[in-house]
Amino acid sequence: MKISTFFLVLIVIFSCNSKKEPQQVRMTEQEVTERLTNANKHRVQKESEEIEEFIKQHKFSTERTGTGLRIQIYGRAKNGVSPVAHDEVQIVCKVFLLDGTLCYETDTTNPVAFKLGEGMQIRGLEEGIMTMIPGESARLIIPNHLAYGLSGDGDKIPPGAALFIDVKLLK
Repeated sequence: MKISTFFLVLIVIFSCNSKKEPQQVRMTEQEVTERLTNANKHRVQKESEEIEEFIKQHKFSTERTGTGLRIQIYGRAKNGVSPVAHDEVQIVCKVFLLDGTLCYETDTTNPVAFKLGEGMQIRGLEEGIMTMIPGESARLIIPNHLAYGLSGDGDKIPPGAALFIDVKLLK
Protein backbone atom coordinates (compact mmCIF):
# COMPACT_ATOMS: atom_id res chain seq x y z
CA MET A 1 0.00 0.00 0.00
CA LYS A 2 2.87 2.38 0.82
CA ILE A 3 4.45 1.76 -2.57
CA SER A 4 1.26 2.42 -4.52
CA THR A 5 0.64 5.61 -2.51
CA PHE A 6 4.22 6.68 -3.21
CA PHE A 7 3.77 6.14 -6.99
CA LEU A 8 0.45 7.97 -6.92
CA VAL A 9 2.10 10.97 -5.21
CA LEU A 10 4.92 10.93 -7.78
CA ILE A 11 2.47 10.87 -10.68
CA VAL A 12 0.53 13.78 -9.22
CA ILE A 13 3.73 15.81 -8.63
CA PHE A 14 5.11 15.21 -12.12
CA SER A 15 1.81 15.83 -13.84
CA CYS A 16 1.43 19.16 -12.04
CA ASN A 17 4.95 20.27 -12.97
CA SER A 18 4.71 19.44 -16.64
CA LYS A 19 4.89 22.46 -18.88
CA LYS A 20 2.07 23.04 -21.26
CA GLU A 21 2.92 23.28 -24.92
CA PRO A 22 2.20 26.73 -26.33
CA GLN A 23 -0.83 26.76 -28.54
CA GLN A 24 -0.03 27.05 -32.19
CA VAL A 25 -1.55 30.03 -33.91
CA ARG A 26 -3.09 28.95 -37.15
CA MET A 27 -3.28 31.50 -39.93
CA THR A 28 -5.19 31.20 -43.11
CA GLU A 29 -3.39 31.32 -46.42
CA GLN A 30 -4.90 34.78 -46.97
CA GLU A 31 -3.50 36.03 -43.62
CA VAL A 32 -0.04 34.68 -44.46
CA THR A 33 -0.16 36.30 -47.91
CA GLU A 34 -1.30 39.61 -46.39
CA ARG A 35 1.50 39.61 -43.80
CA LEU A 36 4.14 38.80 -46.42
CA THR A 37 2.75 41.43 -48.79
CA ASN A 38 2.83 44.09 -46.07
CA ALA A 39 6.38 43.14 -45.05
CA ASN A 40 7.51 43.36 -48.68
CA LYS A 41 5.81 46.75 -49.16
CA HIS A 42 7.60 48.04 -46.07
CA ARG A 43 10.97 46.74 -47.31
CA VAL A 44 10.47 48.25 -50.77
CA GLN A 45 9.41 51.60 -49.27
CA LYS A 46 12.46 51.66 -46.99
CA GLU A 47 14.79 50.87 -49.91
CA SER A 48 13.16 53.58 -52.02
CA GLU A 49 13.72 56.11 -49.24
CA GLU A 50 17.39 55.05 -48.94
CA ILE A 51 17.85 55.46 -52.71
CA GLU A 52 16.23 58.92 -52.68
CA GLU A 53 18.48 59.97 -49.78
CA PHE A 54 21.54 58.68 -51.69
CA ILE A 55 20.55 60.70 -54.77
CA LYS A 56 19.94 63.81 -52.66
CA GLN A 57 23.28 63.50 -50.81
CA HIS A 58 25.20 63.18 -54.09
CA LYS A 59 23.15 65.88 -55.84
CA PHE A 60 22.40 63.61 -58.79
CA SER A 61 19.71 64.54 -61.27
CA THR A 62 18.22 61.19 -62.16
CA GLU A 63 15.20 59.98 -64.07
CA ARG A 64 13.19 57.04 -62.77
CA THR A 65 12.09 54.32 -65.16
CA GLY A 66 8.94 52.26 -64.76
CA THR A 67 10.93 49.44 -63.17
CA GLY A 68 12.44 51.67 -60.48
CA LEU A 69 15.88 52.14 -62.05
CA ARG A 70 17.26 55.65 -61.56
CA ILE A 71 19.54 56.87 -64.32
CA GLN A 72 21.57 59.99 -65.05
CA ILE A 73 23.42 60.11 -68.35
CA TYR A 74 26.44 62.40 -68.42
CA GLY A 75 29.33 62.80 -70.81
CA ARG A 76 26.85 62.67 -73.66
CA ALA A 77 28.00 61.44 -77.06
CA LYS A 78 27.14 63.50 -80.13
CA ASN A 79 25.54 60.74 -82.15
CA GLY A 80 24.99 57.03 -82.23
CA VAL A 81 22.38 54.37 -81.76
CA SER A 82 21.32 52.78 -78.47
CA PRO A 83 21.95 49.04 -78.28
CA VAL A 84 19.03 46.62 -78.21
CA ALA A 85 18.57 43.06 -76.99
CA HIS A 86 21.13 40.59 -78.36
CA ASP A 87 23.60 43.35 -79.34
CA GLU A 88 27.10 42.77 -78.03
CA VAL A 89 28.32 45.67 -75.91
CA GLN A 90 31.53 46.61 -74.15
CA ILE A 91 31.50 48.60 -70.93
CA VAL A 92 33.72 49.77 -68.13
CA CYS A 93 32.17 50.35 -64.75
CA LYS A 94 32.49 50.70 -61.01
CA VAL A 95 29.94 48.97 -58.81
CA PHE A 96 29.27 50.39 -55.34
CA LEU A 97 26.93 49.69 -52.46
CA LEU A 98 24.94 52.77 -51.43
CA ASP A 99 27.21 53.17 -48.38
CA GLY A 100 30.12 53.85 -50.77
CA THR A 101 31.76 50.42 -50.60
CA LEU A 102 33.46 49.64 -53.92
CA CYS A 103 32.56 46.07 -54.88
CA TYR A 104 33.81 45.67 -58.45
CA GLU A 105 35.74 47.77 -60.96
CA THR A 106 36.82 47.40 -64.57
CA ASP A 107 38.88 49.67 -66.79
CA THR A 108 39.52 50.24 -70.48
CA THR A 109 42.36 47.70 -70.50
CA ASN A 110 39.91 45.02 -69.40
CA PRO A 111 36.35 46.03 -70.41
CA VAL A 112 33.37 43.76 -69.83
CA ALA A 113 31.78 42.42 -73.04
CA PHE A 114 28.43 40.66 -73.19
CA LYS A 115 25.23 40.33 -75.21
CA LEU A 116 22.29 42.33 -73.91
CA GLY A 117 19.18 40.49 -72.77
CA GLU A 118 20.80 37.10 -72.36
CA GLY A 119 21.03 37.18 -68.56
CA MET A 120 24.78 37.68 -68.39
CA GLN A 121 24.44 40.86 -66.32
CA ILE A 122 21.92 42.17 -63.82
CA ARG A 123 18.69 43.53 -65.28
CA GLY A 124 19.19 47.08 -64.00
CA LEU A 125 22.57 47.39 -65.72
CA GLU A 126 21.20 46.05 -69.01
CA GLU A 127 18.18 48.37 -68.84
CA GLY A 128 20.45 51.36 -68.24
CA ILE A 129 22.81 50.46 -71.08
CA MET A 130 19.88 50.29 -73.53
CA THR A 131 19.22 54.00 -72.86
CA MET A 132 22.77 55.01 -73.75
CA ILE A 133 24.73 55.44 -76.96
CA PRO A 134 28.40 54.46 -77.37
CA GLY A 135 30.72 56.96 -75.72
CA GLU A 136 28.24 58.01 -73.02
CA SER A 137 28.62 57.55 -69.30
CA ALA A 138 25.79 57.09 -66.83
CA ARG A 139 25.06 56.83 -63.15
CA LEU A 140 22.68 53.97 -62.40
CA ILE A 141 21.04 53.53 -59.02
CA ILE A 142 19.62 50.04 -59.09
CA PRO A 143 17.10 48.68 -56.57
CA ASN A 144 17.83 45.19 -55.34
CA HIS A 145 15.06 43.55 -57.41
CA LEU A 146 16.93 44.70 -60.56
CA ALA A 147 20.31 43.73 -59.08
CA TYR A 148 21.06 40.57 -57.10
CA GLY A 149 17.78 40.46 -55.16
CA LEU A 150 17.40 38.94 -51.74
CA SER A 151 20.28 36.49 -52.21
CA GLY A 152 23.16 38.83 -53.12
CA ASP A 153 25.90 37.63 -55.42
CA GLY A 154 27.50 35.27 -52.92
CA ASP A 155 30.68 37.36 -52.88
CA LYS A 156 30.80 41.13 -52.41
CA ILE A 157 27.14 42.12 -52.86
CA PRO A 158 25.09 41.31 -49.74
CA PRO A 159 21.48 40.13 -49.84
CA GLY A 160 18.92 42.85 -50.54
CA ALA A 161 21.47 45.46 -51.62
CA ALA A 162 20.67 48.37 -53.90
CA LEU A 163 23.63 49.34 -56.10
CA PHE A 164 25.20 52.44 -57.59
CA ILE A 165 26.97 51.75 -60.87
CA ASP A 166 29.02 54.31 -62.78
CA VAL A 167 29.19 52.92 -66.30
CA LYS A 168 30.60 53.95 -69.67
CA LEU A 169 29.37 52.31 -72.87
CA LEU A 170 32.41 51.82 -75.08
CA LYS A 171 30.74 50.06 -78.00
